[in-house]
Amino acid sequence: MRQISLVVMCFAITGLVSAQVNKSNLTGIVRDGTGGAVPGVAIKLTSVGTGAVRTESSDASGFYRFTLVDRGV
Repeated sequence: MRQISLVVMCFAITGLVSAQVNKSNLTGIVRDGTGGAVPGVAIKLTSVGTGAVRTESSDASGFYRFTLVDRGV
């Protein structure tokens, strides 16, 4: 009986883990006119729907990343 309970519990947890997440990531690279990376640039992401603002900075290779961004229009 204990094994059956464990199996049922595993399926229940798997169902929760596989649920869709309504978040996304946004990444990019900041480059100058010659194609060179531009470090230390402040990139601002503003939600049109809520007005919420997030800011990230490009790293030494010009790369930036916004994580867990709410998806939407």
